[in-house]
Amino acid sequence: MIQVHIWNYRGLKTAMGHASMHVGASYISWWPAGTSRRFKIPTAIGRAVPLYSVDHIHGQSFDDDKLLEALDANSIWDATLGTFVDSTTGLMVKPMDPDHTITIDGLDEGRILTWWSTFNVPGRQWSTLGQNCATTVGRALMMGGGDDYALGASGWWHSWNMVWQPNDALRYAQAIARGLGVRAGEHEAINFVRRFVTSPLGLTSVSWSVDEQAMADA
Repeated sequence: MIQVHIWNYRGLKTAMGHASMHVGASYISWWPAGTSRRFKIPTAIGRAVPLYSVDHIHGQSFDDDKLLEALDANSIWDATLGTFVDSTTGLMVKPMDPDHTITIDGLDEGRILTWWSTFNVPGRQWSTLGQNCATTVGRALMMGGGDDYALGASGWWHSWNMVWQPNDALRYAQAIARGLGVRAGEHEAINFVRRFVTSPLGLTSVSWSVDEQAMADA
């Protein structure tokens, strides 16, 4: 079973939002490291606009994500307590649960985890535009055959975003969940065929597919 988690955008200086997912007991999250960020636009203007690339945090957990998504401009690290506190109240910051969790049952989870095991390596870059958290979740869903199930043109279209945002991952996951509901009982046959289709114009079930492996590894 897959669970896609979405935290909403709460402001440029507060929280940009986040997308992650559970695939069985495995957790997929693509979070930027806090140091050595390479900004796309030079000078102070570039630092005011969050366009940069940096190594991702390898081994990020669901609990890590819930805590980091709860932080805001008032959050400071308390070395004595070993956690973040609100500077205005002195209270410990409480982890924030996702705003949305979409349950998906029927994608090719083995294929997703095989891709993740080779993609999730130390030193691979997080990028605001090219490989952010939502891009990673979207590519994982695509690797599992999401395009075969995403119900409606708008749902399928979200898998072709040039720049992903958490809301795009949310809509794509919702479209897949709806499609799997409509096509209940067909997913095993569709997923079996999908494993042997890598042609850019391979026809599987209801959608023309691209080579997801090449796209996901880009």
